[in-house]
Amino acid sequence: MIFSGIKFDVDKKEGLFGYSDYLLTKDPMVDAVNAPVIIVGEAKKEDISAGPPQYIAEMVAAQRFNDKRGKPLSPIYGTVTDGTRWRFLQLENTMVQNYPRYSVF
Repeated sequence: MIFSGIKFDVDKKEGLFGYSDYLLTKDPMVDAVNAPVIIVGEAKKEDISAGPPQYIAEMVAAQRFNDKRGKPLSPIYGTVTDGTRWRFLQLENTMVQNYPRYSVF
């Protein structure tokens, strides 16, 4: 299931709260966000290079969300896109892998 613009407060003390661009869940037929989740972020002002710090934080939030619900998922994948260009990220434990950018056109 795809969720957009929902409140995703995982750990306010750690700054892991706010609204997500998109969350994807494994279960296609749910009314609420259930673990495991992955993150898709929309680039701000069409600048995908400015997005990764925010989306890495969202990936950490997804990792903790999944772990707290007994559904750990490793690695956690995330992407930042402006609709044409895509940047893929992978979080495994505390290490982030930043893959090359891809263009659709």
